[in-house]
Amino acid sequence: MREKLNIVLAAAALLAVGMALGFWLALRRPLPPPALLAGRPSPGEQQHAPPLTPAQVAQFNERLRAIEPDVVAFQNQFAALDNDFHTRFGALLTEAQRPLHDDHHPMAVDWVSDFNRMAEGRAGIGGPSAPPMDRLPGFRPHEGRALFALIRILMYEPSLHIMTERYRLTPDQQVQVRILLAQRRQALLVLMDRQPLPLDRLYFMMRDLGMVHEEAAHPPAPAQP
Repeated sequence: MREKLNIVLAAAALLAVGMALGFWLALRRPLPPPALLAGRPSPGEQQHAPPLTPAQVAQFNERLRAIEPDVVAFQNQFAALDNDFHTRFGALLTEAQRPLHDDHHPMAVDWVSDFNRMAEGRAGIGGPSAPPMDRLPGFRPHEGRALFALIRILMYEPSLHIMTERYRLTPDQQVQVRILLAQRRQALLVLMDRQPLPLDRLYFMMRDLGMVHEEAAHPPAPAQP
């Protein structure tokens, strides 16, 4: 029974990671070209969205600030479940192992900054400070760590291997830590269901400001014979 449950949880985790990657990449890729009334661009031709006007930028920032409380709520609950894990993990360690945990600082995740930077990059107003998506997140301090944090929690086996090596965990400790890691993943999945990041509000905001062209996302209707 436990093996079947683990398989179901692993499948759900992979699905969640895939959805997170899809949302993140969809919001960071260049805007799709607008529908053309006549003609089509050549394969080598690339269209760019016109730059935002100062009024659009001001409206974008105002509406982004309205979304921020939802991101802060997610950040606070994410920090709470991660801190709970580290508290319970520290209680499993021996006196010899505990100093290593006390000296180890978990990777900080600033969800508000990452979300705003992602939104600005999607809108084309992030400038050079927006981290490129063709690099593994985490190369720059406090930039792009949110996605990596999700992957680290959802696919926890690599973390267990690292922790086993770092703390020289005994077989019994490994069993208990695996339980804690699974519980943290389940808590994250519940959080993502109950208090998700406001990606929908961001999308509708950008659509209302003319930054998303919904007609480009749908294939044209087939020609009538």
